[in-house]
Amino acid sequence: NKGFYIARFEAGLAGTTDSTTTNDTNKQTQDGTVKPVSTKGVGVWNYIPWGGTDTDTASDGLPGNDNANGAVKVARSMYPTSDTVHKVTSTLCYGVQWDAALNFIDPNYESGNATGYVKDSTGKGNYSGNIVATGSNTNYQQKHIYDMAGNVYEWTMEAYGTSDRVYCGGHYRSAESNYPASNRDCSNPDSMFSGLGFRAALYL
Repeated sequence: NKGFYIARFEAGLAGTTDSTTTNDTNKQTQDGTVKPVSTKGVGVWNYIPWGGTDTDTASDGLPGNDNANGAVKVARSMYPTSDTVHKVTSTLCYGVQWDAALNFIDPNYESGNATGYVKDSTGKGNYSGNIVATGSNTNYQQKHIYDMAGNVYEWTMEAYGTSDRVYCGGHYRSAESNYPASNRDCSNPDSMFSGLGFRAALYL
């Protein structure tokens, strides 16, 4: 309609500076009562499922339950439709929004001729073996968007087949040349692990 903004940073938890590598019950408040933040220097909100299971059907008719606790519900809580003050609505990043951001970074992306960041994110993302805080290194940003490569995979609204939802990018323990910002993978909507987080987007 009037466009969208992709969050500059991965979704984080205010008041934290690191991320868990185990199933931390403090991070399981996934019902939207704790809102994510998009800001530098906070712990990445990881260990979060997309929402629902592969036998559920979401409002888009695809696998999962977007009203169940998880990344979709948390992303929407940032600026819900009931918020009439900010004039924006938040959502979990769509696959096409991820692609639009990559094409903004490298206009050769959509043509399939990308040779830089989006194809090989070596040195442009956190693949160190340890999760770092959001926006930890200026080398990890492109066009002022941080950490699309490395640190954590990021759930999107995109689906794959009849049982999976798609996540994009690489994560802190993956190989940077094999899992660049343009990487796509998928898993059941109830999957969650330390290298999986999300990014919000805003509709104007």
